[in-house]
Amino acid sequence: MKFIRKRFVVWLLLIVLAVSALGFIFLPPQGYIPVLMYHFIMPDSEIGTSSLNLGVRNFERQMWFLKTFGFQTLSLEEYDEIKAGKRKPKGREILLTFDDGHRSYSEHALPIMDRFRIHSSLFLIWNHMNDAMWKKDYLTLDEMKTDSKRKLENTFGRPFYFFCYPSGQFNEQISERVAEAGYKLAFTTAQKRLNGKPETFFSITRLKVGPRDNLLVFWLYVSGITPYVKKLDLLFHQLTGRKASGTLNVYKPSHETM
Repeated sequence: MKFIRKRFVVWLLLIVLAVSALGFIFLPPQGYIPVLMYHFIMPDSEIGTSSLNLGVRNFERQMWFLKTFGFQTLSLEEYDEIKAGKRKPKGREILLTFDDGHRSYSEHALPIMDRFRIHSSLFLIWNHMNDAMWKKDYLTLDEMKTDSKRKLENTFGRPFYFFCYPSGQFNEQISERVAEAGYKLAFTTAQKRLNGKPETFFSITRLKVGPRDNLLVFWLYVSGITPYVKKLDLLFHQLTGRKASGTLNVYKPSHETM
């Protein structure tokens, strides 16, 4: 009996390993482009309890993973071309976004990404760049000008076409105004912000990378498995009205925010 159990466990492990290997080889599917959302990249000793802080060592491992396994990081312009059908996806492409323009981006994230030749996009908050109140923790407009002339010309020397909703909050009226202003794409945060509606050019969801996400979790993000599971989970909650607590609630779509 024990021998049969051992054989069963061995075969089960072999099957799991085989499925994992196949998934690692063939995922993500061509055409799936994960959009990752980062906030603050901090020294490991300064991470604290915030879910927005990611340690330098963890971030460095993630960038190593992307480079080692052939992921190509896109610019917002390249991502827009693919979304608009002007360019075909090549597979294993990814978009990295950083929110708020915190100093940790230039002090900790950029040096690591430069080493691995990885591209990223930074969403800035105008008030933070111009208000002395935020000068200590956030990049100022003058610093953005002197940080890199080439980056300044590429970023500020032409019209802005990409928008990020503050805290990911928006509704249909706001999306319409963003489109009317001439933006091509607008980004929100989690899938739940869509409130059950399909994603559009002006409601692009992103995957938040947290401080406890190890490389396995990170791979689940970039492979497409996590977003797919989250969509199924959200659909289940919308159809049944059930929340994670197991209580039954009547599902009522909100028309105020997504």
